[in-house]
Parts: sequence; C-alpha cells; structure tokens
Amino acid sequence: GSTMRIPVLETLVSISHDPIKIIDNPDVSRLKLAYHRYRDAATMRLVERFQAVSGEVARSWADCTGVPRDRMELIPRGVSLEELSLESSAGPSRAALLAMHGLPEETVLIVNVGRQVPAKGQRYLIEAIPTVIERFPTARALIVGREGGSTPALRAQTRRLGLEDRVLFLGVRTDIAAILRAADVFVLPSLYEGCPGALLEAMALGIACVAGRCPPMTEILADGEN
Repeated sequence: GSTMRIPVLETLVSISHDPIKIIDNPDVSRLKLAYHRYRDAATMRLVERFQAVSGEVARSWADCTGVPRDRMELIPRGVSLEELSLESSAGPSRAALLAMHGLPEETVLIVNVGRQVPAKGQRYLIEAIPTVIERFPTARALIVGREGGSTPALRAQTRRLGLEDRVLFLGVRTDIAAILRAADVFVLPSLYEGCPGALLEAMALGIACVAGRCPPMTEILADGEN
C-alpha cells in the first residue's frame, strides 16, 4: 500500500536559542542552548511551513537553526479590540483600583505585566523608580503576574531601595485589562520577547508605553507615537 505524507506546520512564538537568553540567568548555559539549537535544527527539517509571530522570531530561528526564510510566513500576533474592551469594562475602575490598594487619586500609575523571571527585566523597572519619583513624586509601580525565579531577588531589591510602598506585587490577576486601562504608563523592560501580548493590549487600550529599544518592541512601537 501507499503511505500518506501529512504536512507539518509549526508556529514559532519565541526566541528559543539566542545567546541573549543567558543575560541575568545563571540557569541557562551556552551548552544547553547549543544542545537545543542542534536538536531543533534537525527536527525542523521535517516541517513543511512555519508561521512566525514577529520578524524578530523569524530572524532568530533562521539564524540559530537554519530554518529557510522562504518556508516562513510572518503572521503578527493580534488582539481582539472588542474582547479587550469588554474585559476592561468588566473590571474595577481606576478609582476603585487605587482605593483597593490604598493609593491616592493623584497617583501616577506605572504598570508592568509579566512572569517574574529574568527575561522580563522587572529589576530594571524597580531600579528606575527612584529616578521616576524625583520627577513624579506620586508615582507607584504595579507588577502584575505570577511569581517565578526572579521573585525573591525582586522583593529584596524593593526592600533594599526602600520602595515597599512604591512597588506593589499584585500576583496573578483576572482583571489585567482593567489594570492596564487604569495605568498612566505601561512599562515592558524585557530583555527579549517573541511578540509581547501585554504590550499589544496596552497599546490597544490607548496607554502610553515604554519598552527597551530592542526587537520585536522596535517592530511594534513607534518612538514618540505610542
């Protein structure tokens, strides 16, 4: 009998093999990256087509594993404006959110959303807060997302800088869209990303955004516009 060949399609969503993953992260070694790179380079030969969520993801996989660019389609990640609007309106208002955490109405609210892991770079946001306070004395930062490998160091850094009343760790929330809507500024200090959903949601809600000048953030944000 004949054998049917079923095409394999794969979605590429993250930066999986770049040396940048080693920065701030002692749990990742060059040897481990090399192993995963060579393993994936071998298995990728069996894939018919790839969909990359950003140009940076496509570049990374092409450079690190040799995936041919002509077998990739760039289909950027998106968000549903309708669903996001419904989610944000279902959560607490800005006034309620501030009151919930004992913050004054005049608070300049800075929000970060992400897992507490080295790649998300929250340590750099916390490091910047004293400078921000010099210009905006009422500033507070909310770090939203589940705890991870960076949590103990982030909390220790907050205590060391005397920022316990300025940097609040909210943990996992179901009302992230409402928190984003309440923000004055959304900050994404990530060292690298595939295509950051929280940044897209903040932009969709019309929030001013600050991010590191590295791809894919530079694909998404226009300096001075977003």
